[in-house]
Amino acid sequence: MKVIVYPSRNRIGNVAVHATLDRVAAGSDTQDLLVAVYLLPRSRWTGGTAWVRSWLTPQSFRPRRGKWRLVSRFPTPPTLPSRFKLIRLLLLDDPGRYPLQEEDAYGWQHRYATFDDHLAFLFAHELHHYRRYHCGLHPGEGENRANAWAAAHVDKLGYRVQSSRLPRHKQSAGRKTAGHTVDETLWAVMSRLFKSPEKNSGRLRDRRAELASRLQPGDRVTIRTDPRQRYSGQSATVLRRWRRNAYRIAITTSDGKQWRWPLAWLEL
Repeated sequence: MKVIVYPSRNRIGNVAVHATLDRVAAGSDTQDLLVAVYLLPRSRWTGGTAWVRSWLTPQSFRPRRGKWRLVSRFPTPPTLPSRFKLIRLLLLDDPGRYPLQEEDAYGWQHRYATFDDHLAFLFAHELHHYRRYHCGLHPGEGENRANAWAAAHVDKLGYRVQSSRLPRHKQSAGRKTAGHTVDETLWAVMSRLFKSPEKNSGRLRDRRAELASRLQPGDRVTIRTDPRQRYSGQSATVLRRWRRNAYRIAITTSDGKQWRWPLAWLEL
């Protein structure tokens, strides 16, 4: 495993980061894994992403779009393997913000006693995806199982992380998305104003359903239509698997907000 740490003010030592990652990865075959850790002075979000379904090359290391474009200002390391699987982790370079409690995009609440605990859990979650797609472990397990595995794994290692899945509450008048309530009536009106040609084509509709059924949490889609012109043309991340015959699919936009977006308004 090759680890690259991009410190900001270097308040958190590189040696401690390497030690935590090595401890969490012990017992896993990580010879093809590259981990890039970004410690920033400020960011609207923290988290990780695993690019582990296919091989990456040095030319594809720097992100050019999507939520990770904020780290494109950092240089590409001079020596990289000819091909690798990649995990990116972003945390704030501020040990004084702990203990910290956060809720993630999958409806889980986490409490981290220290920076090391936060780093260990985030890496373990993405390591689960690496183990699944690269090592053939955890077959069929998605984001929720990755959270559960990560919590159990770091607990065995002695890290102080408390993770639990929050109960899901039914909402009648609207859908709560990242602190905002979207009126279903408003969405219905906009849907009629921005109808897709696929409404009148059974073949296109069936093809879209086939593509949607293949989407997994973490996959990328492009927003084709946004009546408010806020996200048009931007990439978004699939939050949960699409329910067959559902009108919408759960996504997260680049600003970290969660939405149930009409399927016909997306490029799959």
